[in-house]
Amino acid sequence: MKASRKAALLLGVLLALPYTGVANQAAVHTPVLYNDGEEEGVITEVTTTIDDNKTITVEKVLRQDGTEDVNETVTEEFESRTIVTEKLESTNVNASLVITRTYDTDDAIMDTKAVVYIGVSSLNNDSYVTRKIPESFIAGLKEANIKNVEICAGQPAVKGTKGNGQPKMLVKVIVPKPGSISVRKVTIPKESISSAVKDGRKLVIKIANKDPLKSYTVTVPQSEMAKTPGGIGIAVKTGRVQEMVSGMKSKVQNVLSANGIKEEDTYTVSIAGGKAKNGTGIKVTTPVLFTSAKPGSSVYVYHYNKSTGRLEEIANSRKNITSSGMAAFEGYSGGDYVITSRELKGKNIVTLLGSSKVSFNRLAVKKSGSIKINISLAAGLSERTRLNAGVPYGSQAAVIKYKSSDSKVAVVSKNGIIQAKSKGRTLITVQIKLADGKIKTVSKNITVK
Repeated sequence: MKASRKAALLLGVLLALPYTGVANQAAVHTPVLYNDGEEEGVITEVTTTIDDNKTITVEKVLRQDGTEDVNETVTEEFESRTIVTEKLESTNVNASLVITRTYDTDDAIMDTKAVVYIGVSSLNNDSYVTRKIPESFIAGLKEANIKNVEICAGQPAVKGTKGNGQPKMLVKVIVPKPGSISVRKVTIPKESISSAVKDGRKLVIKIANKDPLKSYTVTVPQSEMAKTPGGIGIAVKTGRVQEMVSGMKSKVQNVLSANGIKEEDTYTVSIAGGKAKNGTGIKVTTPVLFTSAKPGSSVYVYHYNKSTGRLEEIANSRKNITSSGMAAFEGYSGGDYVITSRELKGKNIVTLLGSSKVSFNRLAVKKSGSIKINISLAAGLSERTRLNAGVPYGSQAAVIKYKSSDSKVAVVSKNGIIQAKSKGRTLITVQIKLADGKIKTVSKNITVK
């Protein structure tokens, strides 16, 4: 198995060289220099090393403008497979492209993986935080017939954002040529996580694709990075309801139909990856796929529950569309989200207030006795004294208020304790109010004997 026709030719030349009498040891040969004829003044240096089951070919291209490209191909032969890893670096960018293919004994490709490592390059150690995937990388991916690539933001890239006076670490990746490639996954290794946590900043990875529909931003807050010290791998995909798996698609379509919402006024966002027990929390910003989307108008975000088939309202589910046609929400890796142009209702919709429960341990009490009001807020709601108070990631503030219609009969404390004063009846009202203006009210008549 050979990595390419060029590698095969080089190996053939090497095998034709005189026998040195050295067996089972690495055979490092003198570099071969030649002009490839495609560009005047371009010099290519090729070095091949053979060591047992491994062949390493390094090709260096030095151009007239002083820039250099290095392409390293490693071919490893095993009994049942052959692994060919090709690494491309350039002085033009602080990044490297690694393409790994696995072949079976019949030379059929079993697996292919392409990763662009940002901030990890032996040829370029600049500290810029904006990385543009070079044309040479795109050409390499095209030649390998690869349309999806993984982005790995290494520690040097994260460190490069320090000292910018901002409470975040920003790494921006520019993907050229519309439709040429898609970023299927963003990986943030443990070294980068440790660096961001140490500096007390959130980490922002912005994928700026020339095709706006493939652009997105992933923001990982401090609280969530601390949960995943081993690193984070996140894949964000924005699509249509029609692209969902059959079981999910039919259930979502039924909900939309019941609410009179067209599929063109709905889109989906799937977040894969993460190692935290309940998913890594991230803020994801993606393009709005509504045909009628206008900046400043609202979208409504729901989480699809795979166990129940229902759509669940998330915290802060109402979001505005930005001037660039994007919308952001706080989600979790491993989650599937449905975004609609209107708020959903019906039996298959789980709302935050609908799943928040209010109960009284009893409705009658003797004078001087007390009754406890129990509040069970939905996941995603955090009780606060004011609506604009800070809340944990993925939460929404909820203010709870209590009122007695007759304070001479009974009063109720801010903690939900009803204290009986004198015989009679009074109406106790519990109000749960959310920042978006939604209110749930529960009232019960209490009798004091």
